[in-house]
Formats: sequence, structure tokens, C-alpha cells
Amino acid sequence: MPEGALVLNAFLEVPKINAVVNICGRLRAGKNVFPTLEQAASQSPAFKDSVELFEKGEPLMKAEQRKRVMTFTPLWDEVVPKETVFLKGAVNKTMPSGEHMVSGFLGMTLFAPMVIGFVLGNIRSVRNTSA
Repeated sequence: MPEGALVLNAFLEVPKINAVVNICGRLRAGKNVFPTLEQAASQSPAFKDSVELFEKGEPLMKAEQRKRVMTFTPLWDEVVPKETVFLKGAVNKTMPSGEHMVSGFLGMTLFAPMVIGFVLGNIRSVRNTSA
């Protein structure tokens, strides 16, 4: 599964993308969180680079872009601290679940109708504004 910052970095580079959904993906290092970014990226320097790149690019995101992003996070995640996922101006959702793998699975199955509705709504919105 692609990590959240990677997908949002692509979105910053290709703003024609209609919608982005981040399910349990870390978007920033965070302060006083566990695991730290260094701990989480100990086996993947590319992961750390991607998170840091998004942190630099996030201030450049326009309000219109932020509205096309949905984030999903569980009530508790042992891998990705909740406060590292929230994106101001985005549609931020919390799943009534805990644990990273279970929540990732739930985000792609039980909550799939919400995800699909968000994506389709953004596609319709883009079509209506360009017509």
C-alpha cells in the first residue's frame, strides 16, 4: 500500500488529480509522538524523505486542493500517530477502530462506500465546473 505522504506529494505535482484518500498514512513528523519519524523510517530512508518533502510542500497547498483530500485515521494507531495525519482544510475522518492493519483494511472495505462517494463527488464537481 502506498504511504500517505507519497500520494500527497504526487498530488502536489499533478494538481489535475480529482481526489486523494489517505488511509492511515503519516503526513508529517509530528512533535512528541511515538513512534517518531526516525523510528518509523529506520528501515526506509525514502519514507522519511517523502514525509519531509510533504511537510515542506503542505504550506503551498491551496484551499481548493485541500478540499479534494480525505484522511482516515483510527481512534488509536500503534504505527502512525493520529496527530501526524490530520490535514487542515481536508475532509478528516476518524474510524471507530484501533490498530493500524485492521484500520487500513476497514478503510478499504467497510468504509469503502464513503471513500468512493468522496472520490465520485470530486469527479462530478470537476466535471460541473469545467462544463
